[in-house]
Formats: sequence, C-alpha cells, structure tokens
Amino acid sequence: MKRARVESALRRGSLALLVLGGVASVGPVNAAAGASGPQVKAGPLKPLLVQVDRIKLRDDFDKPKPLDTKIWKPIQSTRWAIEEGVLKGIPATPEFQASRQDHNGPKPVMDIKGLGDFAIDVKIKFEGKALGRSAIDFDHHILAVRFTEHTVGIYEHSGKEPVSKSTGFEVKTGQWYHVLAEVKGDTLVVQFERGPTLVAQSAPLAAPKGEIRFIGPMQGAIQLDDLTIWSVKPEPQPSWAATRAKLP
Repeated sequence: MKRARVESALRRGSLALLVLGGVASVGPVNAAAGASGPQVKAGPLKPLLVQVDRIKLRDDFDKPKPLDTKIWKPIQSTRWAIEEGVLKGIPATPEFQASRQDHNGPKPVMDIKGLGDFAIDVKIKFEGKALGRSAIDFDHHILAVRFTEHTVGIYEHSGKEPVSKSTGFEVKTGQWYHVLAEVKGDTLVVQFERGPTLVAQSAPLAAPKGEIRFIGPMQGAIQLDDLTIWSVKPEPQPSWAATRAKLP
C-alpha cells in the first residue's frame, strides 16, 4: 500500500493492512509480480497482540535514494539499494567473500535495531536457487521465522525443531509475501496473508533490544517493499487473551 492510501486508511480509522501490531503474516501477495514490486492490494491484516502507537519508519521505496545508515544496517558488507520501486539486497562482492573464511556475506542480510517492542508490516520476496536458511529473524537469533518444504515455523536460537509451526503452507523463491509481525515482551506473533498465524514465547525476547533482521538465500537476493514499523502502546489488545486461546 502506498503512502496516500495508507494515510487515507488511517484517517478513516481503518488499520486493516498496516496494523501489524505484532502479527507476522506471510502469504503470497502476487506470484506474477514484476521487479517493480507487488501490484495487488494487501489483505485485511489486523493486530492481534499489540495496539500500534507511533510510526517509527515507513517507506514504499518508490524513489531511489541513499539508505539512512542510522536506520539500515547491512551485515557482512552485503549490498543493498533502492531500485525499481523496491529495496533489494544481494551478497557481498566476490572479492569480499574470498577475503575471509566466514561471515563473508554469501547471502544478503539487513538489520534494523533499537525498536523496543514493535510491529512491522512488509512485503518480502526471496530470490535464488533455494531458500536455504532464509529467515525473518528477531533479536539476533532469539526467535526466527524460517521455511522448509510445506512448512513455516518459528525457531529458537540453535533450535532444530520449530517451537511453533504450520504445515501445508509453502514459501517459495520468486514470489511476493505480505508479512505482519509483532513483538511485545516475550511474545512474537507472526501472520502470513492467506496463510498461518504463528505464536511463540521466549524469555530473552523481553530484553529491551527490538531488532529485526532480514536474511536472504545463499548467493541469492531479497526484496522488500511497502514497509511500516510502529512503536506499540503499553497495553495489549483487549481481545488478546481470547485470541491467544484460539491459536495453536
């Protein structure tokens, strides 16, 4: 959703698309979308855990410009730029990758830090031969959303099995997905548009860091579009307890 439509929705009091208050939703937005980004309207995603407060960051990447390095933190010298209406990340240069044995940037990685409790709405596309360990990572591996064949799961640091998962939903390379995620205290809620809703808890998540990391495929690329991040109010959604009881 571009800025004019976003502001119109907010004026009407409708937070349908943008209010991710802590729900990470990843579902196919437009399998046929071109390089300029997804061209369909996002689904009716609403906050489940948090009440969103102030917009901390919003960008539709429509116009090329340098990235604000106070906000965007490319990892391992991976290369990121706004082009053709999206933010695109690719691996570090072959020279950099050959210069060291590890942490040498073979897959694009981008951090946004210092968010505290937050909600994020974003469209995302992975590109490459295989997803591998592509992920949406929270607080430096404390919890991470990862993808295997026909399964989406939330994993704890170094965990081999997901603490929360949904089968029958597959994230594929080359397709756009709309994701809403929300972090409050020790709880992460992730919802995939036209897909599953996942919930996980981890005590270390409650430490006041607030970091999200986007990790792309090995020797592949990752694209982001229509990103909004909010701070959240101290009180959760009044309906959260009832909603949580209905979720896996």
